[in-house]
Amino acid sequence: MNSSPMATAIRVSIHIIGLGVLIIMIGCRSGPSATSEIGVRTDETGNTWFPSVRDFAVDDLSGLGAAGVAKELCTAVFVSGDDPGVFLNGSSKFWMLPEDKEGLRHSVNHEAKSVSLTLANGTVARAKFVGAHGCVVLGPRGENPKIDYRPLATNVLDMTEDWPIGDRLVDAEILNGLDQAALDRAVDLAFAEDAHTLSFLVIYRGEIVAERYALGISAETRLPGWSMTKTLQSTIVGRAEKQGRLNLYERIGLPEWSSEDDPRGSTTLADLLRMSAPFFCGNGDPQFDYDGWRSHGYPFYLYTFSGPEDAYEYSVNRPPLKEGEPRGYYANCQPHVTGRVLKDEFEETGETLPQWANEHLFAPLGIRSVVLELDRVGNALTAGYSLATTRDWGRLGLLYVQDGVWQGERMLSKEFMSLTRAPAPYWEEPVYGGQVWLRQDDCSSWPCDTFQMNGIEGQRVMISPSRDLVVVRLGRGVGDPPSPDPNRVRPALVALDAAGAELMKAIPTKRHPESDAVEAALEGFFNALGAEDRQALEATISEDFTLFEEGRVWDADKLFDVIVSPPAWNRRWTISQASVVVADDQATISYRNTLRATNADNVRVREWLESAVLQKSGDHGWVVSFLHSTPIRQVDDNLK
Repeated sequence: MNSSPMATAIRVSIHIIGLGVLIIMIGCRSGPSATSEIGVRTDETGNTWFPSVRDFAVDDLSGLGAAGVAKELCTAVFVSGDDPGVFLNGSSKFWMLPEDKEGLRHSVNHEAKSVSLTLANGTVARAKFVGAHGCVVLGPRGENPKIDYRPLATNVLDMTEDWPIGDRLVDAEILNGLDQAALDRAVDLAFAEDAHTLSFLVIYRGEIVAERYALGISAETRLPGWSMTKTLQSTIVGRAEKQGRLNLYERIGLPEWSSEDDPRGSTTLADLLRMSAPFFCGNGDPQFDYDGWRSHGYPFYLYTFSGPEDAYEYSVNRPPLKEGEPRGYYANCQPHVTGRVLKDEFEETGETLPQWANEHLFAPLGIRSVVLELDRVGNALTAGYSLATTRDWGRLGLLYVQDGVWQGERMLSKEFMSLTRAPAPYWEEPVYGGQVWLRQDDCSSWPCDTFQMNGIEGQRVMISPSRDLVVVRLGRGVGDPPSPDPNRVRPALVALDAAGAELMKAIPTKRHPESDAVEAALEGFFNALGAEDRQALEATISEDFTLFEEGRVWDADKLFDVIVSPPAWNRRWTISQASVVVADDQATISYRNTLRATNADNVRVREWLESAVLQKSGDHGWVVSFLHSTPIRQVDDNLK
């Protein structure tokens, strides 16, 4: 590669903001300019602004990376009250190429409530604090955002009411049933030195039983949850659905997708929540393939945050899936489309998403600290930009571990909770639900029924219904720095799993000793069906086995004949949310069942709510004697 100065195009642009302040932006990477100059205009208040599109060019890797970190820095200083130097040292700076992370210079203007970040190559990025909505990254020309400033309320603990509505903790008798030494060890393990943990909270049976903060952090500090914001938004969807404002399984009906031949038109909120909508916005389970960035431009999963002026417009205009492209995968554009749906819904009644969420969700839960940050036109960046105190993240987890019920009131419908905890259709592995991650294939440190809110850099809310347990872990990015190496050591998560294993010693299980065996027997039944193995199937059922399926009565012969009839399908059933009751030699189990069936031409998804009766046989252990299956209505189950 020719490394002479003449080989690299240097871009210098001078821009005017407000009263003649000049911003010079220099980019040292070759490629097209980020924007085109088409003149300026002065509005009625005398502010000078640019009417042209202010999206960053996707190949402006330095500009986009600097913008992402500048926004982070601004939020850390003005929302979390962090020291800028301490923050930058502790951030993984995942927005940037490795070579751009060295030699950073920053400045903080407390009077203007803004920050700037300068890379070694001269690229400058700025972000501005806008009060109640945190910080906004400025466009590639540094213009001030057109967002009204509202003061950010000081966050203080409410000691007038008991937890969980308030923050006053009372002596809980529940501690008497715990192994205190194991609980203390769990907290110590969470704060391993290389984990860079900032806060750790344990809620058992609704009560805070352990809580610790790092130096300079307290229960009043708002901390970023990153992609845990997706669960926050999903909860808003669930609350609106419970109030009858939204339907999970009806088409969302965006006008941009109204063409008859547009496969995106079949999209439902259930699809969006489960990252299974039929449009493309990049494989966003970030692999941080830096060579790919250099070859193809900034990745979609990061670009949607600071690249486009309007993140919702950008996301809605992602193209339909092409033949053969996977439908089930993690992508940040899908939550922004969900945000657009919510924005449209609330605008009909003159409300904004944050206003509605505060009144109908956060306030009833005692959550007072949430900050939802915005793009440059005022959309909530619900794929990853929110902050809250550790206790408020815990309150959100508490709502989920209580199955959507809060102090006797059902806040989230049973249907929504079932969707949330079930494996997402079209995903190759059952690791994702409805804006939460599942652990069904990894029960080493946490119970198999655990589901969790995940954020980049090791942010977690762990939710275990079988233990009535919620655990919150928040920390610095260097504890879990993103990397292209999938086998990298992740100290924050190693520490969290070690703490989880110790918590299992401290906290008793509520499950019957035979529950695992009952679930395993039912899974064996479906595994035999999927393998089309008649002999294996007969070993899992009683002689008088009966199935009620959509108003019809089937025996084992009928069931097997339906499964093996052409065309040939490769079927996999996944059981989730199992509730088991054991009485002597009989057990009942209710659960959600997700089928993913594939053949050479199609992917088909079916879901049922089912209940089964099993009996204990001397020869085979637990066997299925009765199964009752009720299908869940889907809008479109044949889209590849």
